[in-house]
Amino acid sequence: MTLKTDLRFHQIKLIANVLIKKDDKYIVIEKNFHKQTESPKMIHALGGHVDHGENPLETAKREVFEESDIHIKNIQLRAVVTEIKENSKPTPDWTIFHFIADYDTGEINESTEGKLLLLSQTDLLKKPILESFSYVLKHMLSKDKKIMFASFYYKNNKFIDNKKKIEFTS
Repeated sequence: MTLKTDLRFHQIKLIANVLIKKDDKYIVIEKNFHKQTESPKMIHALGGHVDHGENPLETAKREVFEESDIHIKNIQLRAVVTEIKENSKPTPDWTIFHFIADYDTGEINESTEGKLLLLSQTDLLKKPILESFSYVLKHMLSKDKKIMFASFYYKNNKFIDNKKKIEFTS
């Protein structure tokens, strides 16, 4: 058995994202240009990096409150995605835990992360989003309660569609 010694294989960022349903609409964020993001001005679920000592569910709740001043309930894991970055310089891969939740309490306030939006499902699907998130979003908006497990590949920040792997489990 050969051990992989390339450090890239051992660098994984853990992320927790939450799509929040409020009545018949969804709370999402349009990221700012000034934030360190690979996709400014695109629509994202609220969320961020899992801090040391946290689990992804704790992160989901914390990040939603930090970014929006609201509390969520009925949180369900809907997808676990690994984004593999095949870049010219070593870049950590991301494992993203995608949750869906209901709005509970709080006023939706301005966010330093970007502009918070309350969108219908139709409007949400028309907005610019990352290619990998488009697969996750369609699953999250469906009635299918299975958990999606997926691997999405990027080479030099370009999505490689023919390398994606998607499976579902109950």
